[in-house]
Amino acid sequence: METCKAGVLINNKRLAEISNPRISVIIPTYNSEKTIKSTLRSIQNQNMTDIEIILVNDFSSDNSVQIIEEMQKEDPRIKVIHNSKRMGILFSRSIGILNSKGKFITSLDSDDFFSNSDIFDIIYEETENEYFDIISFKAFGNFGDTFKVFENTVKQDTSKPIVYQPELGIFSTNKNEPLFKNNILMWGKLIKSKISIEAINNIGKERYSYFINWAKDIRYFL
Repeated sequence: METCKAGVLINNKRLAEISNPRISVIIPTYNSEKTIKSTLRSIQNQNMTDIEIILVNDFSSDNSVQIIEEMQKEDPRIKVIHNSKRMGILFSRSIGILNSKGKFITSLDSDDFFSNSDIFDIIYEETENEYFDIISFKAFGNFGDTFKVFENTVKQDTSKPIVYQPELGIFSTNKNEPLFKNNILMWGKLIKSKISIEAINNIGKERYSYFINWAKDIRYFL
């Protein structure tokens, strides 16, 4: 297991727990030891530092919890909630949102990562002084061996926020259309926390239990 070392973050940022974060990042995680560190690093490397990072461990059995706990030592903005049994991604994301303090929330899966360091600045600015309830931005899929084919296309559009989403390969394998227009999914969104919390409380987090195992993000967003 890789351990964290001092000075590994860009610009050697001084990180401290934020009492009133602008953005809460919610990450349900289950057996994600191979990807979770890259996901967290992409958040830590954001220029915006007044954020919180909430991971909901869905009863993992691998070393992902140890990796997260190591990263907590260098970054007090990271918080971990542990499910006592497998509850699924929808329930876990609901628990994370209900425990968030940010003005807005954004969601990642434990194998996603942000493509550059100014994404939080861009999407927060797009809220126009928090007028908008939901900001939707683009996602890019990692198609395994063909990933480099798409890399230059992404770099041509670096002014626009992009989140890398590995499973986007199931939507399209057209190398000329690497960007996925995200309208009804939970990732690639900045959502006002009040809206999210009210929705969960109205429906009840128990409704998002483990038995829902397909179209999870679409169901949640609707």
